[in-house]
Amino acid sequence: MAGSADTLTIARRRPEREIVRAILDALRSVPGVVAWRNNTGAVTVSARGGSKRRFVRFGEAGMSDIIGWRREVVASAPDPPQGVRAVFLALEVKRPGKHATLEQADFLRRVRVAGGIAAVVTNVDEALAAVRVE
Repeated sequence: MAGSADTLTIARRRPEREIVRAILDALRSVPGVVAWRNNTGAVTVSARGGSKRRFVRFGEAGMSDIIGWRREVVASAPDPPQGVRAVFLALEVKRPGKHATLEQADFLRRVRVAGGIAAVVTNVDEALAAVRVE
């Protein structure tokens, strides 16, 4: 079993940004799925003229690393486009052994309650399973 322990050790060292990139690459090849990297945080920027600085916050605390939608066909939908809808998608990417923060878990819960797809994932296979792609 040394091989599997070595594999887990390597996976735990892999930076989260590399996992995000691999998941996005995989999702781009899935028909009906549109997804992108979602950054949240804050930055100080120069205002016009450069003499003043201002603080700009973007995103909401706890928002997932990857957001987007999965296209679904709904046979009984009466409105155009006939029988098509987008289901919101939120994937929180973590390194193996790491967990979502309380804010991240709450965001995922709210997405699920609203009928979206939400999951904490550590690799491409988990992400594809979350969007129900095999």
